Amino acid sequence: MRGIRSWLQGCFQPVTIITTLAIVGHSGSTLAQQRPAVTVPVRTATPVAAQPPSRTQGFVVDTVQVQPNGQRPPTPSMPPSPPSPGLRPIAAPPPSPSIPIPVPPPEQAAPSQPIAGNVCPPQLASQIEAVINSPRYQGGTWGVLVEPLTSNQTLYSHNPNTYLIPASNTKLFTTAAALQVYNPAVKARSASFPNTIAEINRWSDNAAADALLKQIGGSAIARDALAGLGVNPASFTQADGSGLSRRNLATPTALVQTLKAMTTTPDAKLFRETLPVAGVSGTLRNRMQSAPARGRVLAKTGTLNGVRALSGYIDGTGYGTVAFSILANHPSQDGSALVSGIDQIATLLTQVTPCR
Repeated sequence: MRGIRSWLQGCFQPVTIITTLAIVGHSGSTLAQQRPAVTVPVRTATPVAAQPPSRTQGFVVDTVQVQPNGQRPPTPSMPPSPPSPGLRPIAAPPPSPSIPIPVPPPEQAAPSQPIAGNVCPPQLASQIEAVINSPRYQGGTWGVLVEPLTSNQTLYSHNPNTYLIPASNTKLFTTAAALQVYNPAVKARSASFPNTIAEINRWSDNAAADALLKQIGGSAIARDALAGLGVNPASFTQADGSGLSRRNLATPTALVQTLKAMTTTPDAKLFRETLPVAGVSGTLRNRMQSAPARGRVLAKTGTLNGVRALSGYIDGTGYGTVAFSILANHPSQDGSALVSGIDQIATLLTQVTPCR
């Protein structure tokens, strides 16, 4: 060993070589041992690349060249591979020029029927007819009547004396008649009676309405009670108290007469307060939730297949409070479409004002 070392020192320039020996056991684990650094002469100044580890007789020998300053020489970078014969390098595409595109703000959906700030009766007529005569309602029948409480002036009418299915608007006949039969002076009227009227009108309780009609003696008694208020008994036919029967028939005139007559009775306040309020309470709480109809339309709803109805009062118009009835019978039209048309008309009615 000393002879080899002396021979190497005479032939090469000095560099430091660290040789690491690792004993490989049968279990595959290694025991690394590091020999002390040995300085040997190296003839060439060109760095020698590290050799891959070799396994010999159970030993792994890993030789790493270290420069005289004790640092590992930098690993030379690999030159780029020459292009394959017959292939042309693909140049990167030039960046596409950007073109600014103005984006307008999102448009707000316009209502299908514009609502004017104020409409006098001739304008009201043209705008309501634009709704009920639209193509979506072809094949259906509408009945509409609007009158101020303080006069018999007709602000608008369309088929006011046509018999139509009123659905739950029949409950207005039932509760109005019951309030006349069970007036405050009658002992048979219980303390819970106002709550019953509210359940029928505000929440459209069918069972309670049918039971109430039976309690007052049936449809004949109801017809006589309403006739006493000035309601034409020939203008409606009542088959039950709830309006579930399609044998119930009513004209818009019968409903408006009932609504106006009830404002002159001792129970006018109770009757009015039991009605649903647009955007606020009862069966109208989810309808007409925005101005100008919210809180100003107090009306009874009506719903059957192919039938939608709304009758009641509208406050704060140019004519004060008005009574109105809107009945729509359309067997082939979707109910939500009929409700949309009715709500458009009711919203228009909140804007009615005398012509100037």
